Amino acid sequence: MKPVIGLRVDAGPRIGHGHAHRSLALAHALEALQVRVEVLTTTPDTLHAIFGANARSLAAGSDPFEHVKLSPDVIVIDTPRATRPAQLGAARRAWPKTPIVLIGGESHADPKADLIIHQELTGAASPAVLSGPDYLLVKPGFTALPVRQTRAAPNHALICLGGGRQDRLADVLASIDDAMRAARPPLADLKISVFSTQAESGATMSGRFALRSGVTDLASAMTGADLAILAGGGLVIEAAAAGLPALYLPVADHQNARIDTAEALGIGARLGAEPGAELLGLAADPGAREAMARNGQRLVDGLGAKRCAKRIVQLVKA
Repeated sequence: MKPVIGLRVDAGPRIGHGHAHRSLALAHALEALQVRVEVLTTTPDTLHAIFGANARSLAAGSDPFEHVKLSPDVIVIDTPRATRPAQLGAARRAWPKTPIVLIGGESHADPKADLIIHQELTGAASPAVLSGPDYLLVKPGFTALPVRQTRAAPNHALICLGGGRQDRLADVLASIDDAMRAARPPLADLKISVFSTQAESGATMSGRFALRSGVTDLASAMTGADLAILAGGGLVIEAAAAGLPALYLPVADHQNARIDTAEALGIGARLGAEPGAELLGLAADPGAREAMARNGQRLVDGLGAKRCAKRIVQLVKA
């Protein structure tokens, strides 16, 4: 009988889709090791759209696993860090002897977990903590990508500020619109795709931008674009794997540290007060774009999910 991994994950427009995407990468890697993955969520519609399979719906509250008929060999939790301690406590009550794995940045639940997979661009691994670029979870679409070829004159940029926070988007687009009105070819001909899960964002856009509403998987878009403006969460990791030169705008306080690290590693730069001018400045600098692409692909090889899955399976056998 195959070992069973319970994968507790939530995602959606309010909290973003990063948790689901990296959990999907891990699920694929676990299934390749002959493990059965059962997805447990309070957001089944979103998870169905991303995973392409049914997920067990949980009731919100202090004991979400109370009525779940499952005997997992390991529980993996990837929910927002604010809810992680409560989810770990509920899992311990439901399955007292089952190893628990936490995915994500540091939280108050960490000391009580059996294994932690920190999604950090730097860091050293230990028996109980998998940290650093070797353990970054990205979907199979970002694995074994060819070395990016940098165009002298870019023709496509993408904008994505995450799944749930669009309050900065209007200002960014207005700044880009103004800058491009004053630009000369080829920069004036730059195509710009705006990825937003909220269709109403279209109200803030001129005809210069192409809205891609409801898109949650950016793998093909990132590999096809020349540069980007992105939020500072999981998109930083995906852009590095894709070799996509990017300017990063934090839409949550905890993203500032990741952006600082990305800038120090040379895989991107923090967006300043003039998004339009800065985007066109990067577009006009093929040397800077090539360096970002090279540094990103050297850092993130896309095999982190396989490494994490092997370590989780070891918990089953322990």
